[in-house]
Amino acid sequence: MNNIHKYGSDTKRWRLQTSTQKRNAFQLTDVLTSLAVAVALSLCSQSPAGAAGGGGGGGPNIPTDLSPSPLFGATQFSQQMLRFEEFGLQPLPAPGTATAKTLPTPNGCDGRPNISAMDTFLSDPLWPEPTEQSNVNSANPWASFIQPCVGLPVSFTGVLEGRAPGTSFAHQRWGEFPPQRW
Repeated sequence: MNNIHKYGSDTKRWRLQTSTQKRNAFQLTDVLTSLAVAVALSLCSQSPAGAAGGGGGGGPNIPTDLSPSPLFGATQFSQQMLRFEEFGLQPLPAPGTATAKTLPTPNGCDGRPNISAMDTFLSDPLWPEPTEQSNVNSANPWASFIQPCVGLPVSFTGVLEGRAPGTSFAHQRWGEFPPQRW
């Protein structure tokens, strides 16, 4: 009996030592993690003010207090940035004057619409008129074209506009800043 009792006592001692070692290992990990964070923050705060686009106040501005991206020989802001300015140049037509028009369809499933047809579409007055909430009344003009391209039955092809319906996705401050150009 003594041997069994003694063996059982050793097992308890071994379990106690193991749990103590695990606890100490976790405490050491916490200390090392804290030390690593402190070293990283001190290195970030030693970067020259303004060199990395940070706040310049001496402390780190995470995550921007890193060295700037390489330019690979390019000079900053030396070329004009080209912008797609298809919209925003013409005054908005008076409400109720827009007439329905058809969006040109692509030339095949992997194709694009005819360029001249698209130019004509874009040069015509804006249709449909902009609305505060999503236009869920106009159907997707490519709905009949989508199903054969996908090869599966498509039960819902969406509406003309990409926004989700409802006030959550409405234009903010529509009454104060109505659209004026397109």
